[in-house]
Amino acid sequence: MFTNVLKKFFTLTVGYENKVATEHSRNTAMAEEIKLVLTRSRETIVADALGVVALMVLLIVGLTLPGLI
Repeated sequence: MFTNVLKKFFTLTVGYENKVATEHSRNTAMAEEIKLVLTRSRETIVADALGVVALMVLLIVGLTLPGLI
């Protein structure tokens, strides 16, 4: 076992290969989960976006009304 450690120490290999592999698999799993959530709740996202647009229109109209009077 100690010889394997020495080989790894004295050879020019990329360090932290396990950490890199773990980070890569975590990022791809997170991206897949985000895509899954977006596809499952598409109608809700559209309804929420329309609500945000409606609130912004009401805010802009409410802020311009005092200038018109």
